Amino acid sequence: MTTDPQSPLRRQTTLSSHQDKPAGGGHGGHGHSLAAWVAVAVMLVGFAVMSFAVVGTSVGWFVGGVVVTVIGAVLGKVLSAMGFGAGGRDEGGGVR
Repeated sequence: MTTDPQSPLRRQTTLSSHQDKPAGGGHGGHGHSLAAWVAVAVMLVGFAVMSFAVVGTSVGWFVGGVVVTVIGAVLGKVLSAMGFGAGGRDEGGGVR
């Protein structure tokens, strides 16, 4: 066994919290917003509708799922523009 202090076996690694990251760096606010949660929830419903449409071979339901998915993406952008995105007025996770 090696005694080199820089060897992977001897080196300790620590995980830093998101508070240690510099402002503007990393993904500190990635997905932690009302806009992101609403967009993902609506698009998940759209994907579920599309999945069931493929199994049931229904073109109409599939197109409906595509429409719901696009609405979810647009809704996320609109909510983000209204200030409910990461870094917006609802950043603290609660109502102020």
